[in-house]
Amino acid sequence: MKQIEANWTTIERLQTTPMALAAEVRELARGLVEVKQILDERGAKQRVGRPKKDEESKNDNAVS
Repeated sequence: MKQIEANWTTIERLQTTPMALAAEVRELARGLVEVKQILDERGAKQRVGRPKKDEESKNDNAVS
């Protein structure tokens, strides 16, 4: 029974049109953009109050 389901899934994939695949790729890309925006926002929140790496290296040089 599992083999029949696997074969049917393969047949369905082969019948997918290029336009449908392109639409799926666009949807996946939108999802990736959303994830990137969320990660960027979280990263920005974590960096608040911390000096940037350039500023840290300047501070290290000033102390030594």
